Amino acid sequence: MKQKILICISILFLVAMLIQLFTFHEKRQSRTLSYPELLQALEQNKFQKASIHMGYDLADIALATGDCSIQLVDDVSAKELLKLIKRMLDSGVSVEFAPSRRFEWTEFAVNTVALVLLFIVVIYIFVLHQRTPV
Repeated sequence: MKQKILICISILFLVAMLIQLFTFHEKRQSRTLSYPELLQALEQNKFQKASIHMGYDLADIALATGDCSIQLVDDVSAKELLKLIKRMLDSGVSVEFAPSRRFEWTEFAVNTVALVLLFIVVIYIFVLHQRTPV
């Protein structure tokens, strides 16, 4: 009975970890802005901080307001990014760069394999523990 409960807990743990792996987006309150909305908001000095998540040729920008809400701008081209950074700095926005947060299949595969191996080890330990020497 104890082993079945522990196996159920292990399965629930595995499911929770897989859900966490699939939900890697911002947890805070956020909404996506269009590029014209961003320019208008910069003119009104609505933002205090910007985190630029660089990709290969596109960037995603997370902008924080004074009330701790996050507004996102997706897929800004590298050509527009330089102009945008200058506008943000001119508006008094603190700008920082961060690694890309795009979905990476390799990271997903490595994490999934690690979780599955952990699950297999836990099940194997329970199976060995159930065997009694004769």
